[in-house]
Amino acid sequence: MKKIGKQVLMLETKEGNPRNGEGSFVRLQNGVIMHVYTEYYGTDWCDDAVARISACYSSDEGESWSEDSVLLEKDAN
Repeated sequence: MKKIGKQVLMLETKEGNPRNGEGSFVRLQNGVIMHVYTEYYGTDWCDDAVARISACYSSDEGESWSEDSVLLEKDAN
C-alpha cells in the first residue's frame, strides 16, 4: 500500500487520560490547523466513560502543536 502524507500528531495517553478517541482536522480562516478530538479522562477507557471535547492547534503545517485545550466538558451533575 502506498503511503500518502505523513503522521503529524500523536496524542499520547497518560495517567488520568487513558484514551483519546475520534478526531478531525480543520484549517481555520487564519491558516492555523485545529485538531478536535475526544479526550477520555479518569480511569476508565470504555466507550461510555467520561470524556470531553479537546483541541490543539498548529501554525506551522503540523510540525509542532499547542498544548491541549478543552472546548466542551459536561457538568459533573
